[in-house]
Amino acid sequence: MRTEFKIFLTIWIIYVLFLSDYGGNYMAESMLDATIALVDNGNFEIDDYVREECKITGCDHSFYNGKIYSGYAPGGSMIAVPLYAVAKPFLELFLPESFNGYSKTRLKIIVFNALAGVFITAVLSACIAVLIYKLLEHMSFSKKSCLWVTFLFAFGTLFFTYSTAYFNRVNVSFFLFLSFYLLYLMKIGKMKKTKSSLFLLGILSSSAITIEYSTVLVVSLLFLYLISFFRNKKIIYYILGSIIPLLLLMSYHYAIYDNPISSSYQYHKNINGQDAVAENELKIPDFEHLWGVSFSPEKGYFFFIPFMFVSVLGLFKGLKEKKFMSELLLIMSIFIVMFIFNASLSESWKGNCAFGPRYLLVTIPFMIIPSIFLIKNLFVKILGILSVFINSLPVLYLRTNGCDLPNSIFQRYLPTLFEKGLSNYTLNLIDLKLFKISLLYQNLIMIVSLTIIGLIIYFIWKK
Repeated sequence: MRTEFKIFLTIWIIYVLFLSDYGGNYMAESMLDATIALVDNGNFEIDDYVREECKITGCDHSFYNGKIYSGYAPGGSMIAVPLYAVAKPFLELFLPESFNGYSKTRLKIIVFNALAGVFITAVLSACIAVLIYKLLEHMSFSKKSCLWVTFLFAFGTLFFTYSTAYFNRVNVSFFLFLSFYLLYLMKIGKMKKTKSSLFLLGILSSSAITIEYSTVLVVSLLFLYLISFFRNKKIIYYILGSIIPLLLLMSYHYAIYDNPISSSYQYHKNINGQDAVAENELKIPDFEHLWGVSFSPEKGYFFFIPFMFVSVLGLFKGLKEKKFMSELLLIMSIFIVMFIFNASLSESWKGNCAFGPRYLLVTIPFMIIPSIFLIKNLFVKILGILSVFINSLPVLYLRTNGCDLPNSIFQRYLPTLFEKGLSNYTLNLIDLKLFKISLLYQNLIMIVSLTIIGLIIYFIWKK
């Protein structure tokens, strides 16, 4: 069994064990309701699938001309269409008409949400980890060092918790990092610079914008990276490929909102047209935002992922030694641009109640790369293990932090760990919605589950 497949299986299995949020997640439902509507009805109108309370509060939906649509760019809905098309006959056949107060439609949304987490987000995230390993391998680092960085990415960063549910920024990170990986292969001559490959790579990179609008910043930097090593008239094919997803996105906006340059965020209101979600107006970042997104215990990038200190030091070490200069400059640029953009959001820079600075998720696969320069240091590995511990907490006890806590790690997760021991979202959901499970049984179930998973992983890696 190839190392890449071992990496994929190990990460995917653990993500599936901690599958979360399928019982109710406004963001995932907003996107997946549109998936279901498209397959079932041939349109993007989600009125028949929206919870009644969301018609009052707005949730994460957009409202226009008396109709309800997903409040996100359409790509997050589109990539789930094949999965739902396959799953639909089974859902229709096996789901009951009602269960525990839930209608068949509601049950279908919940089950499909879980399927999307397992077979889309968890798969794409595990694939990102494989790409990180392959990229570092192409850069001629040792296999052991590559594996350390790969698994610290998977379990020592925000990707651990956000890969256990259907989450937009994990999905879009795959498209962005795959584009970077293929561009690097093109640069070192392991991928031919043909017209077709440039055209398809343009489509791939620009597709990220159809999933998450703000990634236009990263896509632009990837284009600058391309022209840093490739200056040929054939680059027009990359540009033409990039235009296609943008035209499709504008067509969607025109069909839904009568304006090709609108965005779904502009219509985050409730059914009565009252503002439910504030628009993200940009402003010059102040100290509160800069501190909040970087080092604060509330939402700090380096507080929730202390291992990223190593990546910053590795970044400067690599630049000082003039190793992989173009790649490190790209990584640094992506982080700085997205960091400033996040800090510039006047209302929602905190990412609401979510665990850590979730808007910076797309920077993580890139920023983890420079840590390879220092990974052999024992203290660095200890810092990595600390990051794994911190980012394991929300997969045990949900990733929302209560919104008003200055520090969810110390005020919510650690007290819950000492109070409840081991658990996961599924056990919490069963305990809350179906029947009570004592703490003793929850811990026993988790110990048995982790033991079985551990044995499976042992046999996966056994020579």
